[in-house]
Amino acid sequence: MAIETKKVKVVDRSYNITTFPARKGLTYLNQLKTIIGPALALAFVGGDLEGGEVDSQSFSLAIQTLINSMDNTDVESLIWNMIKESVTTANLQEIPSIDDEFSGRYDLLVGIIKEVINLNYGSIFLGSGGSDSPLKNLMSSQGQ
Repeated sequence: MAIETKKVKVVDRSYNITTFPARKGLTYLNQLKTIIGPALALAFVGGDLEGGEVDSQSFSLAIQTLINSMDNTDVESLIWNMIKESVTTANLQEIPSIDDEFSGRYDLLVGIIKEVINLNYGSIFLGSGGSDSPLKNLMSSQGQ
């Protein structure tokens, strides 16, 4: 698959998101795994993986684990690098200042990083949207 660009509207702004080159994508995936992997694994302990249900105790532990992972990782640099590497304005121009673009607009910041992760790594979590999700299969094979 070649590098792909997708037009998205996040909150009230339009952007273009480009997939990462493979090696860069693997680097970011490893960093994301360090942050969200432990929390994701805990989320489904005692829940229904097939139905996507999470019990309240597992959810609470997962959130605490995610917060701890974020405290121990340079999340800010990861987010900034992912945006700089893959996001342009609607007319394909580099965002002049990420600080200015997202100042006071954390809804926009969270929305754009969600779109970046979905475009680049959605197939890992979602597969084709069915029971073939690689993440679901991995967790099922681990007895989770």
